[in-house]
Amino acid sequence: MKWKELIDLAREMATTPPSDHLHQTKLRLAVGTVYYAVYHSLARSNADLLIRPSETEGETPEWNRVHMALGGDSAHELMPADFSRHPEAIRRFVDVFLAAHHQRVLAEEDPATTFTANQARDCIDRAEVAISEFLTIEPEQRRAFAVHLLLYRPSEGMTGTGEAAVRP
Repeated sequence: MKWKELIDLAREMATTPPSDHLHQTKLRLAVGTVYYAVYHSLARSNADLLIRPSETEGETPEWNRVHMALGGDSAHELMPADFSRHPEAIRRFVDVFLAAHHQRVLAEEDPATTFTANQARDCIDRAEVAISEFLTIEPEQRRAFAVHLLLYRPSEGMTGTGEAAVRP
């Protein structure tokens, strides 16, 4: 999936008129779609930087493996607690990523949550800016961030083998 297409889809759903009987459903779907745009922008960046740029998704099993390594809905758990060594644009991206995940959970799982069109548009706009900024960061810095996300050190509490390993 391409992040820009997901942003466009979210924006389209957020423009539904209040008179539409599916208005709230479309707003909730728009907010949820924002998370998927942010997620897929990061997953694609990781795969492109760690394997090679891909014109189409799924060109190689290796590219797919790296793309899928964020783990879908558990990706927010991979975000580092301390990412102060990363550039400000990455920190802003992580903030938007985590906020988009939280909003997605509310939109898709909490029946009492409602959204206004302005709230949905704000989510969309913040995500689009954060993704655009993230993708302009030097590839070396994004690659370092990808490695930080997808690989861990045993001293971080995952194993006691003394060797780096891929996060489960």
